[in-house]
Amino acid sequence: MADIPVALAASPGSSVIVSEWPSTGAATTISELDSRRIGVCVARAPSLTHESLAEANEFCLRHDIDLLIARCRAEDTLSMQCLEADGFRLMDTLVSWRRSLDRPAPVERSGQENGTIVQPIGPADEEMVCRIAAQAFQGYNGHHHTDPRVDQQQASEVYISWAMRCCREPDAADLLLGAWRDGELVGFLALKDLGQGLCTVPLAAVAPQTQGQGVLRSLLAAVVRWLSERDYTAVEYGCVLTNIAAQKALARTGFEMSRSAHTLHKWYDRPLDERHR
Repeated sequence: MADIPVALAASPGSSVIVSEWPSTGAATTISELDSRRIGVCVARAPSLTHESLAEANEFCLRHDIDLLIARCRAEDTLSMQCLEADGFRLMDTLVSWRRSLDRPAPVERSGQENGTIVQPIGPADEEMVCRIAAQAFQGYNGHHHTDPRVDQQQASEVYISWAMRCCREPDAADLLLGAWRDGELVGFLALKDLGQGLCTVPLAAVAPQTQGQGVLRSLLAAVVRWLSERDYTAVEYGCVLTNIAAQKALARTGFEMSRSAHTLHKWYDRPLDERHR
């Protein structure tokens, strides 16, 4: 992979990263981004437990929240049972894969072997990136799509909007890599620096017509090689448990499963006169 003339730099307060993985001690907050996307008042609880449940409910009632999106660590069975008893419904399970960079970078799938060239992309490629996101995430098994009360088109728009933000906004991604075949963009992967030598992949997608042909693996291998040449110690990639294809590519590129968390939704249905007291 050719050298990338863009330095990864930590950007505090990334809404993409914070919203996608449980953060110890994180409080419930209103999510303006989700509210705009879904069209109702949405809050997020990045790390909900049975101990913080009452506080989260009180926050949602006080702020007239329609939907609370919560994450609960998969090993916390007690909290999961309490949340389900309180009206939360399981929507998906997120699995994080981690690749330590103290091992040799993968040599297979460097790009040319399967006809894929990986190189940086940016705002000029936004239209193609969004088109791939629209195709790849149509009917996806993430928590927006699996909630029957969220419109399926709105659920797909979440990922299109996310891809757009990765092209435009530094707080969404520090670097965007594209996979090209015969001059056509067929996949992309966003990178985000979390500081202290850790980098994460907040979003990635491969065009349906080239899925299963090693495109994601080429992107991952390129990322590992590039980060290994710099002062990074590890890279993480999160995906839903049912995304078997992505997890096969991760395993073949030296990633190992490191943690998991459940995503739950709770809808607060109350009479209008009660909602605005």
